[in-house]
Amino acid sequence: MNTGGIAAIIGFFIMLFAIPLSPFLVLFGLFLFLIGVIYYAATKSTPPPPPTQTRTSPNIETTRSDKPEETRNELNNVYEDYNQLQKTVEELREEVKRKDEIIQKLREKIEAEGKKVLTQTETMQTKKKTPTVKLITYDIDPVVYDYVIAHGGTINLKKAAQELGTTVEEIKNAIERLKKAKRLTEA
Repeated sequence: MNTGGIAAIIGFFIMLFAIPLSPFLVLFGLFLFLIGVIYYAATKSTPPPPPTQTRTSPNIETTRSDKPEETRNELNNVYEDYNQLQKTVEELREEVKRKDEIIQKLREKIEAEGKKVLTQTETMQTKKKTPTVKLITYDIDPVVYDYVIAHGGTINLKKAAQELGTTVEEIKNAIERLKKAKRLTEA
């Protein structure tokens, strides 16, 4: 295999692997492929020079000028292949454009959904009210009175405050109010 064949193979693989990457690389591979094919076709039937022969002047007998019809046919075939590859490249470009449009539409949908979710989250956060503590006040006097009666008329202020969930000061104030109301008397 000569240099033209190797260049054609390399060009083919560049085209093959560059399709998803870049249209420029595909065209470069196509160019390399075509140059390799043309070079290969032009040098295919030319025998290598004998080892003793120098390459300073071309050998007229070994040139392709004696077979112009065959060379023309080969070039026409290469040109047809080139046109077919060019059509394929155009089809691939169109497919890439379609897929890019689909990707763009998906991006726009994702962005719209993301903005919608962010807006809903912000709305929910602003609608959240800070919890307010409602103080339920109740008259502790009847509770303290019932406690004193239940404990036989005696009261331990600390124990009563713990059991009733209030402070010693509140218990004392309740006892004073009960004394003023004459519901309790001191023993």
